[in-house]
Amino acid sequence: MLGSLQTASYPVQQVLVQPQGTASGRVTFRFVRTDTNQHVDVSCNSPDEMQRWADEINRVASGVQSGKSVKGKTTSKVKIAPVLSDMVYYSQSLPFTSFEHAAKNAYNTMSSFKEALAFRLTSEGVDVRKMNKYTCRQIARVYPAGKRIDSSNFDPQQLWNAGIQLVALNLQTADRGVWLHNGMFQQNGRCGMVLKPAAMLKKGFDGYNPETFDKDQALTLDLTIMSGYHLADHRWNGSVSPRVDVEVSGVPIDCTKYKTKSVSDNGIFPVWGETFKAKIHMPQLATLGFQVQGVDMFQDDKLLGQHYTPLGKKGQRLIRNGWHSVPLFNGFGNRLGLASLLVHVKITNEKMNVASAKKSQAEISLQNQRDVLVREIQSQRARPFGPAANIIDLEARLKGVKQQLKKFRA
Repeated sequence: MLGSLQTASYPVQQVLVQPQGTASGRVTFRFVRTDTNQHVDVSCNSPDEMQRWADEINRVASGVQSGKSVKGKTTSKVKIAPVLSDMVYYSQSLPFTSFEHAAKNAYNTMSSFKEALAFRLTSEGVDVRKMNKYTCRQIARVYPAGKRIDSSNFDPQQLWNAGIQLVALNLQTADRGVWLHNGMFQQNGRCGMVLKPAAMLKKGFDGYNPETFDKDQALTLDLTIMSGYHLADHRWNGSVSPRVDVEVSGVPIDCTKYKTKSVSDNGIFPVWGETFKAKIHMPQLATLGFQVQGVDMFQDDKLLGQHYTPLGKKGQRLIRNGWHSVPLFNGFGNRLGLASLLVHVKITNEKMNVASAKKSQAEISLQNQRDVLVREIQSQRARPFGPAANIIDLEARLKGVKQQLKKFRA
């Protein structure tokens, strides 16, 4: 209060103020410490001023002893209406030591897992059912490793498949992890929370074991990538050869990818007319993603736009059958003007036999690989200066894929 004029301080707990009389026209009073009998004499101009000092010192001293602030406001907990308090969920943070130890903790405890530990506990080959059981009762949080100094992100899908509720990402970075995140949380009106599928709440759920899935939710996705619109990139003066990379992200058996051919120097209205097919066993955790890549003269890919959307469960599909104009976004999720894709979606619900479904999914994956290799070889042979040296390797890979397909169909 005195700023630079203050030269000393004096504790006010257990202090009495004693008047000492008048000397040289000034009123003198004494601060006496009752616990040590130490004292300090102070003078002021009038008895009224002395009384104000005494009242203020007594008020502050009593406030310190009773837990009040200098202004007289109590430091006790503020009372909250029960109806509001009941709406708030409080969680206690505890370090994770083991699943067995965590089972003894209260339901409202939460543990944070380092990235490496979380991926180790949710990898195939370990008992991931323990993690799912843990997250059915308590909250788990995973955050990117500190060594990611470039603010890159991990793939959150594996952690979602194990039931982990809070998967933290570096949202300032435009990468696939953030695109998947934005796609997943389009559900439920983008309110910030997505309920777990009912199958994950059952005992023994394992994202690597299709036997634990809800077989009534399985579907077959037939997707036709017909054309694109306004995909030109101003950085290349409109000269761009666009290609569409399609992927399904979800439980491991559902993860698949497909790439269309590149349409040479046509970013305004490229036409592909290609069909992609996939069997999806757990669509509640599946996200359909489109990445439009522009292939430059050096055969390098540059992102022209992306769009990720969840499939949703039976009866609450987020993608309906029919023709769709798919809006495209840049890496940070901002709408890219008129840029869009024209696609046709056909979803067929069917109850799948797990053994035959695995075989069917593997065959579809081989067919997609074969189609991609055929187009790549055709593209290499059509180059004006002759095929590249790796065409021999491409042809060898194509031969191997055809042999595997022949065995499947034997």
